[in-house]
Amino acid sequence: TGLPPCRSMTALFAATRIRAVDFYRRVPKDLTEASVAGGITSLLAVVILLVLIVTQTLNYLAIQRQTDIIVDTSEDAILNINFNVTLPHVSCEWASVDLVDVIGHKRINITDRTVHKYNLDGSYHAPAAKEDTHVHYGDSPLDHYGNTRHAVELTGDTFPKFVADYKVVIVNFHAPWCPHCQRLSPIYEHASEIVHSWKPPGFTGDTSLRMATVDCTTPLNGRLCRKHQIQAFPSVRVFREGTDIHKDATNDDHRELMEKHPFLVLPMLHESYEGPRTAAAMSDFAKQVWKETTGWGLQRALPAPGGGTDGDGDGKHDSKVATKGCMIEGTLAASRVPGKLIIAPHSSGHSFNPELINITHTIHHFSFGPKLPERMGRYLREGMGGAYARPSGVHQGGGYWRARPGHRGMDAGVVFASEVQHITHEHYIKVVPTMYQALGGFPLDTYGYTVNSYKYEAATNMRAGEVHWEAPMVKFSYDLMPMKVVVREHRKPVIEWLTGLSAIIGGVYTCMQIVTSLIGHVNDMYKKMSLGKLG
Repeated sequence: TGLPPCRSMTALFAATRIRAVDFYRRVPKDLTEASVAGGITSLLAVVILLVLIVTQTLNYLAIQRQTDIIVDTSEDAILNINFNVTLPHVSCEWASVDLVDVIGHKRINITDRTVHKYNLDGSYHAPAAKEDTHVHYGDSPLDHYGNTRHAVELTGDTFPKFVADYKVVIVNFHAPWCPHCQRLSPIYEHASEIVHSWKPPGFTGDTSLRMATVDCTTPLNGRLCRKHQIQAFPSVRVFREGTDIHKDATNDDHRELMEKHPFLVLPMLHESYEGPRTAAAMSDFAKQVWKETTGWGLQRALPAPGGGTDGDGDGKHDSKVATKGCMIEGTLAASRVPGKLIIAPHSSGHSFNPELINITHTIHHFSFGPKLPERMGRYLREGMGGAYARPSGVHQGGGYWRARPGHRGMDAGVVFASEVQHITHEHYIKVVPTMYQALGGFPLDTYGYTVNSYKYEAATNMRAGEVHWEAPMVKFSYDLMPMKVVVREHRKPVIEWLTGLSAIIGGVYTCMQIVTSLIGHVNDMYKKMSLGKLG
């Protein structure tokens, strides 16, 4: 080799010492023997290795979540409440959103522009704005019109034929005990006198325009009022050509109407008078409805869903065509203390009969805090029990989180039904403050919750020796937990992936080597037994 003898001997000695500790000694190839069993086992080992390596890699790449519980020391003053609820039996004009809390804050019939109401025919009702607290009444003399009758008093028996016999019938559904009805009564009689004696210039014969009343407190009339979905008194309804509105302005048939208005739950569109309660305003309105219906002096037209009739020419509708039922959605900023979100019927110009209020409702969405990205929201909903925190998708273009096959989107969600009268629903919610730190992102404070729902009879009170029921309502009672759940996203460290990979390779190789040796040993024993040399 050209090395000096001493250095050559030293190198040979070192190589000999190193070979003595060789763990991976090679067997010369001519001393090994290949077999079919060994080949099959080797192929199987390769397949198992590939599967386990891919699984290990995917497990490494997957996002892991670590959950801890700590004392909540945050000092946030505001708690956002996000909701989307449908009440199929309460009209938007009556549905009020109220918010109260334990420190005495009370907001009744909230006017926030972040809360919106939608009629179930798909038309937009309004922001959840407070109804005008001042109802304008006329000054028709009570001593005269309080003792005379010009409006036709109808009953459940006479009602169908009467409205079928006339082109236009304006009907006041009322209750004698209602103070608003008592105040409207002489005004309505005065308006009826004007209408029944009116004829447009050049018109001969009967105008076929009438104003009538129905007392909803008698048993027979009560069934009639329930059929026409009368929820508050007084309710002044418009009947054109024998019926209240069942079709929109294009006169679609029932099937086309349902296709045109996918939010429609019940095919019953009613036109209700909402204008000033004066004899002049109500009589002018009745005349204008007659002109629209008959086409006298203008193009014959019927108001479309969400529309109405302008009786006094001020550019505002004095009536509105809408279905019974309302969807309310939005966000409220509440104090970060225990409280209640209440949805209940309310009106400053009407009295409610609790027996006619059905507070059945569907919860499409209910959550607290900021709206989360879907990945975070999905985990919190599954892990924290936010049962109604799925996005509704009604106006965001997405899909509902739960839908019943064969039903439209408005039926999606969780339904809480009132099978009998005077039922109030209450949802008890335990709100869990949660901090979610996404992988590579900043911590985001949000809220999960658990919920228990109950229904019970509405409260009663005694007045003048009689039992009076409170109107049914929906309550969302919430309380905040003093602990916070901290959820952090992370991935496994690279060293853990490498360690697992090494274990997989070594373990599969060793196990398959054992299997191969076992197969070879069994094969040798079989050969010896077949040659009679066993034992």
